[in-house]
Amino acid sequence: MFYDVIFYIILNYIVCSF
Repeated sequence: MFYDVIFYIILNYIVCSF
């Protein structure tokens, strides 16, 4: 569950990059 949050934050950061 904790990794799910980390993955979501990382994914959000990557999307925000573009």
